[in-house]
Amino acid sequence: MSSRSDQWTRTATRIFRTIWRNPNISRVDLAKKLGLDKSTVTKQVADLLENGLIEEKEEGEATAVRKLYGLTRPYLVFLVGSPEPRKNLRRTVEAARLGAPEFPLALIGPREPLRRELGSYSESVVFTGIVPEHHLPIILAGARISLYPSLYEGFGLPVLESMAAGAPVVASDRGSIPEVAGTAAILVDPEDVEALAHAISNLVQNEALRERMRQEGRRRAARFTWRKAAQETLALYRELL
Repeated sequence: MSSRSDQWTRTATRIFRTIWRNPNISRVDLAKKLGLDKSTVTKQVADLLENGLIEEKEEGEATAVRKLYGLTRPYLVFLVGSPEPRKNLRRTVEAARLGAPEFPLALIGPREPLRRELGSYSESVVFTGIVPEHHLPIILAGARISLYPSLYEGFGLPVLESMAAGAPVVASDRGSIPEVAGTAAILVDPEDVEALAHAISNLVQNEALRERMRQEGRRRAARFTWRKAAQETLALYRELL
């Protein structure tokens, strides 16, 4: 292998490991961590976080999995992860309650920290706990809507995970999320509870719109594949050199 190829490999490894350990890292923060000029860290880096289409499960199997988490009737979902302030948890819970009071909101993340964060706001909330990777697509796919109105995201991987699973998405119009979601999600001001509730209510009541968002979301997620990542990462390495 040539020294130039060796350098490409080393650069690829540094980028991939940094993104893998910091899934919400922004391009600017990535550049700082790796000691690179931010102008050379292009949007192609995001495509290293591959999220192709997820194979659908048999309905009986999917129902059994959801039942494990107390999800026995139609629900909304929010893939929270750790309950950091930027996740906008309380506003999201309030908007879900206003926009779709008949549906519980499933919060995916560590139970006790989420309970503490919400306090008395936890009515109509299902705390799933941390969901293993092989169950996560099933939980997302079963949701009437997936919510992700974060105040800031470096990438917003849960948006693509939801789309790949076939869940219609309502998300924040801030940070990198609009670039990731494109037109395949309904984007709203994450600090405007009424606007968020309206988006939820509109999507819950409109089956045709939900189906269109599912299809658009799957097409959007399909763009983020390892094949595309490989092609564009090669171009990125050349820029970095």
